[in-house]
Amino acid sequence: MPSPPTDSHFKLAARAASEGKLTIFLGAGANFAQQSTNRVYGANANFLPTGVELAEYLATEFGYQLPTHVATAIGDPEPAPANDREKTLATVLRKTFIDDLGKVSQHAQAQDPGALNGTLHDIFSRDYPLTHLHKTLAALPSRCPFNRRPVFITTNYDTMMEQALAAANEPFDILYYRTPGPSNPVWLYHWKNAHHYYQQPYSERADIPQDPIDHELPIPDLANYSDLPLGNNKRTDSDELEDKDRARTLIVKIHGTVSPKGREHSTFILTPDDYIQFLRLVSLRTPLPTTLFSRLLETHFLFLGYGLGDWNILAICQNLWSQRTSPNFNNWAVQFKPTDADVARWNSTGPAGRISVFDQNVTDYAKALDAKFAPAPTPGAPVTP
Repeated sequence: MPSPPTDSHFKLAARAASEGKLTIFLGAGANFAQQSTNRVYGANANFLPTGVELAEYLATEFGYQLPTHVATAIGDPEPAPANDREKTLATVLRKTFIDDLGKVSQHAQAQDPGALNGTLHDIFSRDYPLTHLHKTLAALPSRCPFNRRPVFITTNYDTMMEQALAAANEPFDILYYRTPGPSNPVWLYHWKNAHHYYQQPYSERADIPQDPIDHELPIPDLANYSDLPLGNNKRTDSDELEDKDRARTLIVKIHGTVSPKGREHSTFILTPDDYIQFLRLVSLRTPLPTTLFSRLLETHFLFLGYGLGDWNILAICQNLWSQRTSPNFNNWAVQFKPTDADVARWNSTGPAGRISVFDQNVTDYAKALDAKFAPAPTPGAPVTP
């Protein structure tokens, strides 16, 4: 079984982060610090829903009906099994029909696609109390050289990372998937200087004037797009920098995000049909701009609270790992009580994608990582070769 991270791991990860050479993948478990054992999720909850909670909420909102024979077996509203065997059966049926986010969301989409998107927008656009993990991650950019900033890649729909960076007054851009329209086949968009939006109070964001220069920039040519805020590694001073030389943190939201233009423009890959459309549109070998792909080849990978449920992310990583020219970059995954099957799956990527799996709560991991950082670098310090 996996062990907790070692002291040497934290030192290496902290150094990589402070050099801007750490790519961080955030999975659903990144928000577990918000979870409590006694709670009921609802529209006004001050915490993000788990996948099961979201499924149950959408089932109620969109009138998801169970097959008659399943409803009879489970009971209404909660099963009351007479023995362990019935309890097991009821649990399996509940997970199969009630707690299956794919089934429930597909039903909701069939009922009213616009209403489903609006419901998801309302849930994930709100501000929530920041976790220790997100605060720790938001402090990383200030520890990096001016021309190198972290990259966060997530399949989550929430805006916790955006809120944390905005609270830390760290400039950032968002690269995100958006469902293409009939007149615009582009699926990848670049939202520049998104921190301006998230630094405004939630209640006032809808009234922010929309600047077409900063919002909703489509990227039709991934191979030649050069406008990402990745910085200029050749610059060694921070005086009189142009925008193209000054790096900003980049958040990559491969499954969509909240749009500053409102509910109807927000995209969330959630239903089975959404995933099918995603696969039709996106080449998993080249789903990112070439400049970003090249940057990721020269970084360590850290997966936090990520259970590899989103296999398309793993496909992207496998392609990256196969093209690494240096053996000096590591891949780490932090999960709470991973099973042997989890470890086997993480390491099924072959030598190029060998991953060290650690057993630790992401909150404890963030605290231990935070303790290993050296003082912030002197402004204008160059990137470490």
